[in-house]
Amino acid sequence: MTDLSGFIKITEFILQMETCSEANSNEHWRKKAARHRLQKQHVKLASFYIPKELPIHIKLTRISRKMLDKHDNLPCSLKYILDAVCEQITGNLVPGQADNDPRLSFEYAQEKGSLPKVRFEFFRKNDTSNETPKQ
Repeated sequence: MTDLSGFIKITEFILQMETCSEANSNEHWRKKAARHRLQKQHVKLASFYIPKELPIHIKLTRISRKMLDKHDNLPCSLKYILDAVCEQITGNLVPGQADNDPRLSFEYAQEKGSLPKVRFEFFRKNDTSNETPKQ
């Protein structure tokens, strides 16, 4: 968990969408591609709520009935969602490059819930703080 003291929450919203561990998935490639496309479309529709100022810290929380391994499977399940969020913030639409901006930092979390959702939280540095989030 990241220490967010010295950071201010800009906004938070929740989108209902299915996530699963991409690392252990043996689905047909078309089914995966359809899920990834749907996840990206959800993020694009919510882009009005995504702050565009940099630097920014992004926290994605997976809400689902089952918990995933937090070291491997959790980041894999949120990869395409994070890519879509970073594309909206940076404007870099080249696949796989938007989340490589050094002004972006992010973390993943998960919690149990009845419906599959993802909570998006965005933080910026407090003007009096000169630190970056500590892992």
